[in-house]
Amino acid sequence: MAKKAKQEKAYQNFDDTDIPHTSHDDIQISFEDVGYNDENYRGSYSKDGKKHGHGTYTWPDGNIYTGDFVNDFAEGKGVQKWADGLVYEGDWKQGKM
Repeated sequence: MAKKAKQEKAYQNFDDTDIPHTSHDDIQISFEDVGYNDENYRGSYSKDGKKHGHGTYTWPDGNIYTGDFVNDFAEGKGVQKWADGLVYEGDWKQGKM
């Protein structure tokens, strides 16, 4: 039998829409900004601190990835936008298009 996620409190997004906060036994989803060397990630994390679920990663040069993460890698559906205007939208596997 599949486990049901528990709906907890909601957080406010930048556009004042609610972001639901849910948790599973193996995944804790929380939304926060983390910066390192001008890189930024906003999205969900696993309990062991890896990017896991949906999120947005921004590099110092202006490149942005928005999509799914599994164990710190872009995995599943996502959109990569480069600072020069090039865009890739599609499937990802362990951080690669």
